Amino acid sequence: MKTEVKVKRKILILHGDRQTGDLLVSRMAPLKRKLLKPRGGECDDGNSKSSSKKSSKGKPSNSNKNSSAFGRSEEFKIEMVAPDGPFKWQFDPSVHVKKSETTEEEESENALMKTWWNRHGNEYGGLTDSLEMLLNIWNNDEGFEGVMGFSRGGRLAHLIATLHQASKGKLFQNLRYVIIASGYGHVPMPENFPPKGGIWDRFLDGNEHAHDSFVPMEIPSLHIMGNKDRLITIENSKALLQSYIDPKIHEHDGGHHVPMRAVNTRTILDFIDSVSSFAEGKENGCTSAYSKSLSNNVSVEGPQRSGPNEEHAQTQREECDSIAMIFPDEFKLLSPTNGNTINEFGEEQVDHKFPISYAIQLRPPQDQLDSDPDCAKLWPVRDIALKIEYTAEYPDSLPKFSLKHDMNLLEFKVCQEDSCLQVVNEVAEVELGMPCIMSCILRSREFFEEGGLIIALENRGHVSLQKDSEGKKGNQMPLPDDVENSKLVSSILKPASKDRIATCIEEGLRIAYSILDHKASNINDSGLFREEGDFDGKGGSWKYTIGLVGKPSAGKSTFFNAASGFARQRGGDEVDKDGIAIGGAAMAPHPFTTIDPNVGFCLVPAPAGSCPEDDSNSVSAVACTHGRDCYGRRLLPVILKDVAGLVPGAYQGRGRGNKVRS
Repeated sequence: MKTEVKVKRKILILHGDRQTGDLLVSRMAPLKRKLLKPRGGECDDGNSKSSSKKSSKGKPSNSNKNSSAFGRSEEFKIEMVAPDGPFKWQFDPSVHVKKSETTEEEESENALMKTWWNRHGNEYGGLTDSLEMLLNIWNNDEGFEGVMGFSRGGRLAHLIATLHQASKGKLFQNLRYVIIASGYGHVPMPENFPPKGGIWDRFLDGNEHAHDSFVPMEIPSLHIMGNKDRLITIENSKALLQSYIDPKIHEHDGGHHVPMRAVNTRTILDFIDSVSSFAEGKENGCTSAYSKSLSNNVSVEGPQRSGPNEEHAQTQREECDSIAMIFPDEFKLLSPTNGNTINEFGEEQVDHKFPISYAIQLRPPQDQLDSDPDCAKLWPVRDIALKIEYTAEYPDSLPKFSLKHDMNLLEFKVCQEDSCLQVVNEVAEVELGMPCIMSCILRSREFFEEGGLIIALENRGHVSLQKDSEGKKGNQMPLPDDVENSKLVSSILKPASKDRIATCIEEGLRIAYSILDHKASNINDSGLFREEGDFDGKGGSWKYTIGLVGKPSAGKSTFFNAASGFARQRGGDEVDKDGIAIGGAAMAPHPFTTIDPNVGFCLVPAPAGSCPEDDSNSVSAVACTHGRDCYGRRLLPVILKDVAGLVPGAYQGRGRGNKVRS
């Protein structure tokens, strides 16, 4: 009769949202079987791995019967314990996508599904109940050594690891490792974490780092992520790596699931065995064969990684320098440098050390707030800045955002900070793959200008937007009197009406036609109107310089290249009278492609009625220097200048978009 081996080691398995423990374990059957199967020992130089092979005489070897490696291999057995979440799954429109039609079978299946919490904004409803249930399971059943979670269960595994470190190992004792599949770290920690009261207060003892996602944890971690995962992208999974010291990652070609191919299960087993054998190896003076092979299967990423490659480094340097140029008063470089260097174009630039980090002041100047009291009510009471730190693979991965300020929780609540960072990260996700900092800065300012502080309080139940009997609103942050029902729009962001737009267009056309109505002899060599009495009697010719101005990424360089016909490429030897290179403009789908003006020539048709031959019956018979277009209109030469995009405060001289010479 076969002797049953008592399993002494256990790993806690945490299922995802709309799932159960048994369902997840059934999909991880290959790993379950291998965890329960005896594996080779530690100190036998690999002999135990070949114990089942035949001897040189062709007979099975029995050396494993008396070998200590066999006993050790029995100890390698690990049991999966997979409890169900304590809450019934409920449809959440902010998280789930509802099918147009659901069958009766699907409805019955949904009724059986479980979850660990129900989200309310950034509050995880029921999180404390789930943590208490899991802590009881952990404490009442011996042998737990690790936690493995998938998707929402991976998020829960991360919270458990955070509690373990914050309590200095008192919570979830003997936790050796965490394995997180399809985890995510691009969102802030939940508002109701860490849990309060009872055992939590006793063991956490007011540890302020329990809510800090920027304090790396020492616990060994393996992060599994799918290249084709569309629900939790690989970038969102990698955002969690910053929370761990020396995290191991395993990428697979699948989607949103725990991969169970041989190479995948081998990687998980190698990780578990290497972590488990680390302490034992130090005691017994031997090294695990699994630990030796771990580096071949798992790549190391995290805070100690090398810097970006040359392409990413160049993009990061250029964007940082552009931000500093456009926001000279608000910009503050936080990362060290190697001084200044001369680039290939002979220009002086900062030689940054990586990772590059800097802060942008968000709060408007005090004089602007004093002149607009309603606008002042929408901003924090003290200075606040957006801190940006580039990751090694940025812009192909998200940067790290945080807010720098010295306000207390009464002046600036956690929910307000999280809401601001959430909208910033949303912009960064949309523009993933291209420099996004300018858009993020503008969006963070819009968050405050559109009343995001008060909306965040209302969404969290901290403040009511209803007027009291005295006509006042809110606590500490009253709304402007003309704003109701959270429809907050700063006075500087009020949308223009159709009439206002039409008026602006008419004014622009009036200015354009007033310029065209001047005779050629009324124009001097610089393209400006001549003063009266400044005529030299030589007549004159049309000579205009047109500057393309507008917001960043509005298509100015694209229009410039189309209008100038790519007559010359960027980097040519020809320069204009100001010493600016003449040629095609670089184009890219992100701001700051243009820093210095691009200069080119193009031909434009003369406006109707502006040429003498317009009154002639035979226009084509009249010669013209530069020819005519397909409609017979005379073509006139124009100098075209493509300048950098205008930024907020350009009218005050900020940025470079308004530094165009006519």
